Amino acid sequence: MPPTPAHLSPVLPGYQFVAFDVADPSWRAITQIRGVDRFLGLHPERPTPIPDAAIEALMAQADEAGVIQPPAPSLPLSRVQTGAEVRIINGLYADLAGICRWSSKRRVEIVLTTLGLRVQVARELVEVL
Repeated sequence: MPPTPAHLSPVLPGYQFVAFDVADPSWRAITQIRGVDRFLGLHPERPTPIPDAAIEALMAQADEAGVIQPPAPSLPLSRVQTGAEVRIINGLYADLAGICRWSSKRRVEIVLTTLGLRVQVARELVEVL
């Protein structure tokens, strides 16, 4: 088992995952909970469900303490060109495609095509289409 980092930080800071039926109007009570600003999705009246497989993939990466260890260092990667169409190959957003807004040798910001959400991911988790 790899050592636990001295400093832990959230994988997706500010996000909470909850299960509810959008067909049942009582889900709107969630918006009254302190700290809830908005729901993920293109329209505030209709939250976008995260596929169960995406949640399961995220949970599968966690150890028994619920910690997701950072990936092992890899060979340096080149930057992704701004405007390039990319696909995320691993993690919470695996198999989702989007457009690169900016990149460095370590991080890429992508606007996900299906969710309209901007996400930043490690460069090694992205492939250019």
